[in-house]
Order: sequence, then C-alpha cells, then structure tokens
Amino acid sequence: MQRLLFFLAVTTIFIVLTFVVRFLMRQANKKIWQKRWLDKAAFHYPYLFLLSLVLMILSASLARQSLMMKVSITLGFIFLLLSITLLLSFLAVFAFYFGFKLWPKINKNTRPFSSERRRALKVTASVAPILLLGTSVRGFAGAFSKVQIPVISFHFKNLPTAFENFRILHLSDLHLGYYFNLKELENLIGELMRQNYDLVLITGDCADNVNQLADALHLIDQIPTRLPKFFSLGNHEYFRDFPRTLRILEKSNIQLLRNEAVTLVHNSSKMRLIGIDDPVYMGREITSFLAKFLRKATNGNEVESFNLLMSHRPQALDLAPNFGVDLVLAGHTHGGQVGFNGRSVFENWGLHKYLWGKYQKGNSQLYTSAGVGHWFPFRLGCPPEAPVIKLKQG
Repeated sequence: MQRLLFFLAVTTIFIVLTFVVRFLMRQANKKIWQKRWLDKAAFHYPYLFLLSLVLMILSASLARQSLMMKVSITLGFIFLLLSITLLLSFLAVFAFYFGFKLWPKINKNTRPFSSERRRALKVTASVAPILLLGTSVRGFAGAFSKVQIPVISFHFKNLPTAFENFRILHLSDLHLGYYFNLKELENLIGELMRQNYDLVLITGDCADNVNQLADALHLIDQIPTRLPKFFSLGNHEYFRDFPRTLRILEKSNIQLLRNEAVTLVHNSSKMRLIGIDDPVYMGREITSFLAKFLRKATNGNEVESFNLLMSHRPQALDLAPNFGVDLVLAGHTHGGQVGFNGRSVFENWGLHKYLWGKYQKGNSQLYTSAGVGHWFPFRLGCPPEAPVIKLKQG
C-alpha cells in the first residue's frame, strides 16, 4: 500500500511538472519566438507523457519484462529528463526576457523595441534551452557507455603481508533487466577476465529481471579466483520477487552473506569477511538498522588482522570503526548519476553521503562504486564501473 501511494504521489508530481513546462513554453513562445510549431509541441507535451505512463501501467499488468515495458519506461524517463531540463531552461529564458525589457528603463538611450534588439532577444533566449537539452542528451547517452574497470589501491597499516596486492573485483548494482542484460554482462566478463583476482564480491541490486539472475550468477562464477565468490543483498532484491531470488542464490556457487561473517584463508593468513542485509527503506535514517545487522553478523566471531565488510549502503562507514572493520565495499548510490573529477556533484546532500569513490572515517575506509548498471538511464561525468580494489600495506 505504501509503495502504491508513493508511486501515485511521484506520478502526480511528474504530471503537474509537464503541465507547468507546457505553460512556460507557450508563454515564452508567445512573447519571444512566436513559432506555431513550438506552440503545438508545447500543447501536446503533457499528453505524450501521459501516453507513456499508460503504456507503462498496461505493460506492467501484461508482463513486467516485456518489450513494451522497456520502451514505455525509457520514454517515461526521457520525458522526465526533458521536463526538468525545460523547466530550468525556461526559467532562465524568462529571467533574460524580463532583464531585456528592464534594460531600456535603466539605459535611456536604448530603443525598447528595435528590430535588432528583438532578433538578439530571440537568439539569446534560445541559448539556455539548447545548452541544457544538449547536456541531457549527453547524460542519457552516458548511461549506455562502456563499463570502466579502474584499479583502486587502498593502504592499511595492519594488512598482513600475505594480503599485499590482494585484488578484489567489486560488482555492484548491475540492475540486470532494462538497460544492462546478459549479453552486456557476458561482454563485460570477457573484459574482466584479462585481469587476475583473488576475490569477487557482489554488493546487491544484481537483477531487476529475476529471470536473468541464475544465468548472471553462472557467468560471474566463470571468473577465475583464488577464493570463493560472495553476494550481499540490496534493496532491489527485495523489490523483485525476494523469495525466488533467495532460492536462486541457494542453488548458486556464489555464497550469500546475510548478516553473517566468514573467515577467509590466504597464504596461511586470515581475513574476516562480513556481509550485511539491506534495510530496504528509502529516504530515511538507516543507521539503527545497519547497527543491528552488524551486531548480528559479528556476534560470536573473532576480529581478524584484517576485516572487510560488504554493505549495499555506504552509510555503513559511520559504524565500521566501532566494529573493527578496515574496509567497506558498497554501492546503491550510482554516484548520484552526475559526477565531476571522480566525485558526485551531490556529495553530502541530505541523508545521501559517501556517494562515489574513496572515503575514510577513523581507521575504516570505504569505496562506493558508481555501479555497473542503473534503473535510471542518465549518467553525466559518472560512468558505469566495475572497480578492482587492490590492498596494499601502508
């Protein structure tokens, strides 16, 4: 019931947004460009969004993973991006327009309605929509760019010598289903197999289409490693037929760590690997949930020389020092979808912190992956990634 109410509220906001965009577009066209085709496009704009919404609901009732569903969801996201872009651009257009009208009152030597100034207004007022629309197109295209495989080194004073140059392949947020599928995963694994790994960890949100999960786990299991492969849960595992997901994981060679820890032995040295569950909740404080999971996972097992935590949510870093965790690997955030110079532009906004990259708190460190896939097809300066974590003594 809560999910239905949330969906209705979000949908209502988006519908209202499209009508606001239509109003601004028609008013701007009336005052500046006076193009008939632009007025018609603005008039029909909200109804095209409603059509994509109807297709989405219809396809969801027929078959969740049908081609119609993929097309309708993509159209819905495109209209959402367009609505946000057009809203910002036409607010800029009106700011310029009123400044244009105010200028003759400030400068008495300027003629208010000369043909040259009117042409200048039309051209200049077109700049903001063109620039912002170009940015949106670039961000949409970036969602389908090649998955990066960066090698990221972490230094630890307490790292046993046996784990020097230990390599962990971190896979997070594949979101198999709409925009990243088994074919793309197979191609990625072909790229990944050019390197060597000691351990492979999957930190949640693996498949939005559960029909692809078993094959995906089988493909990932083909990657040669010295130690077993492990999986921790994300919120989308709960959203997409959770009982079936658990059954598939039980049959897989990849081990699920759900609020539990295992001891890994490498060259006669030990590492404690901890995997915690996901609190599922969105947009609210989750520290108490993560603390409960960590207490359950670490109860009854010893702290080793090196302790590694798998957590879908990067907020686990706040608790890591109290539980003797040296390194946290997390995902969930997709890097905020927009990044610059290796950091999310939304860093430390609200509850969502540790959005992308390396972080440290006390003696604990964190890497938040921007993720392999996504359910929202927009990435600007934040490419999909499958990072390789390299442990170093420091």
